[in-house]
Amino acid sequence: MPRPPWAHVSAVKREIGKIFLEFRPDVVITSGPEGIYGHPDHIVTGAIVTELVQSGVEGAPTHLFYQGFPKNRQSAWHGEEPLSFVETRFLTVRVSYSEADSTAFKKAFACYKSQFRSEEIESYSKQLEDMWGGRIYLRPWFGAESGDDIFTLKGN
Repeated sequence: MPRPPWAHVSAVKREIGKIFLEFRPDVVITSGPEGIYGHPDHIVTGAIVTELVQSGVEGAPTHLFYQGFPKNRQSAWHGEEPLSFVETRFLTVRVSYSEADSTAFKKAFACYKSQFRSEEIESYSKQLEDMWGGRIYLRPWFGAESGDDIFTLKGN
């Protein structure tokens, strides 16, 4: 079994740490442990960002969120990638977006032309818009619960 790519992971940690230090964001949105659709780069990036935030690295955000696709809108997705859907009760933050935001998303998504055919980009953009329904769904990394007995905590 090959050894993990520690040198590469350490380099990414340093670079993200520099970004935190330079910009000092209040909020960061990243991939959760499912990596959007299991993509290893998304999984590792989300894990590194989470590690830096929970370790309290200087400049780390106050709030960390994972984006999510609501399970109750799963029927809108017909793409090849197996998106990871999340129970809506965990997606407790829902941020509305404007038509201008939607246009900006489509323009940014078109940059993936080396990974997706143009007809896929158009189809996926439409499916994502249908799935989101005017809102981006997020789940906070920081838990709101506290206590001494894990079995008596109240869930969402």
